[in-house]
Amino acid sequence: MIKETLKEKTAKGLLWGSFSNTVQQFLFIGFNIFVARILNSEDYGLIAMLNIFTAFAATMINAGFSTALINRQNTTHSDYNAVFWFTSGMGLFLYIILFFAAPAIADFYRQPELTCLSRVVFVNFFISGASIASSAIIYKQLKTKLVAKINITSVLASCVAGLVLALNGFSYWSLAIQNLIFISGSAILRMVCVSWRPSFTFDFRPLKQMFSFSIKMFLTNLIININNNIFAVALGKFYNSRLLGDYSQGKKWTDVCNQLITGIIIQISHPVLVQVTDNRERELRVFRKMFRFAAFIAFPAFIGLVFIAHEFIVITIGEKWLPSVVILRILCIYGALSPFYLLYTQLIIAHSNSSAYLYGNILMVVIQLIFLAILLRFGIIYVAAGTVMSYMFCLPYWHFVCKKYIDIKLTDVLKDILPYLTVSVVSIFLGWIAALPVGLITSLPFDSMYLSFAIKIAVTASAYLLLLWICGSKLLHESVEMLRQYVKK
Repeated sequence: MIKETLKEKTAKGLLWGSFSNTVQQFLFIGFNIFVARILNSEDYGLIAMLNIFTAFAATMINAGFSTALINRQNTTHSDYNAVFWFTSGMGLFLYIILFFAAPAIADFYRQPELTCLSRVVFVNFFISGASIASSAIIYKQLKTKLVAKINITSVLASCVAGLVLALNGFSYWSLAIQNLIFISGSAILRMVCVSWRPSFTFDFRPLKQMFSFSIKMFLTNLIININNNIFAVALGKFYNSRLLGDYSQGKKWTDVCNQLITGIIIQISHPVLVQVTDNRERELRVFRKMFRFAAFIAFPAFIGLVFIAHEFIVITIGEKWLPSVVILRILCIYGALSPFYLLYTQLIIAHSNSSAYLYGNILMVVIQLIFLAILLRFGIIYVAAGTVMSYMFCLPYWHFVCKKYIDIKLTDVLKDILPYLTVSVVSIFLGWIAALPVGLITSLPFDSMYLSFAIKIAVTASAYLLLLWICGSKLLHESVEMLRQYVKK
């Protein structure tokens, strides 16, 4: 059997990652469209109030050992076994703690429903903890096809269950059960699908060897989760569940698009970058190509979502969610930047520089808190803008940390991303011109919004691909050729 080259593994990873994330996000989109028409903003707000607790628990359970396992060049059974028993025990411990803390969580938000709701949502802690070692094995070996099958199966099962519950009047419980089935189902399948099995030997000495790296990763991930959820906590505490629900709905659509893009990148970026850290020139080429790929898909996706946000929200989930349109448009700016932020941090992690990763995220949380303190009094729109500005302020830090590893210049970054940004803006302008006559015609026998929506998408997407093709985009040609070869196979 011919051994795959790194380039072939990367291409295969991108293909399966793209397929998996596309299917997952379309399933989530379909689920959210139907459920959002049934539920209200208060239901979404209640679930959003618990996000920081689930994120905090996930960070505590993982404790940075998943990344440490992927980074280790020669990983043994003892390494995986030690991580398995630690993360399983931590998951069970945290569930017990938060089970008894549930009434205090409900009192904090002044929402009695959260007592029972949180006790159900937190059930997945133990199961997801037990799957950390298995997940590391899968990602370390770049088994993106297996990941795709597991994720699609979990998403499909969870969305069907959540939709059935929503149709039968279970309100916010449908969202909670959907999330529980997705996380737990995915975790169980990962444990079943790998050949590795834990043994009943409790030797935690391997954890000591990973501790200096993992503790910084743990602290960093903890800070990241505070960054990601601090605004939701503030909105839930100082405003109400309805406004938090509007914010959550706008953020949800940004997250769906973001996960579609970053999910593709993260499955291959870390393990691939780890394999080229010993060759600075090759690492720079790989990193810049990933940067171009991120710009190639992120700019048209997020700028396009800003363009069609109003029609998209009204057509999919209804006019009752119009307050989320402005939030969605603001957060799309963050979404367009997030793949680059991700690639910078993945390069730093690949070089095991957990200190720089930690300091960067401390800087991020400080800036977030400053913006929050200043903008909270002005309302939810300004809070959303603060989220975007805090990420923009921190990007220079990540760039200059990475520069010492691969000597990447700011002019290199601009050279890689500006063509895709320019083509995206021009394409959207052409889409706007094409859809403009529809708004001026009032005698159409059907709702012109649907026609305008279709024209904007069709013209913008076609113009983007055509302009790149005319400009001789090497990345577009490679993507088409790679897809053609795999379809042929």
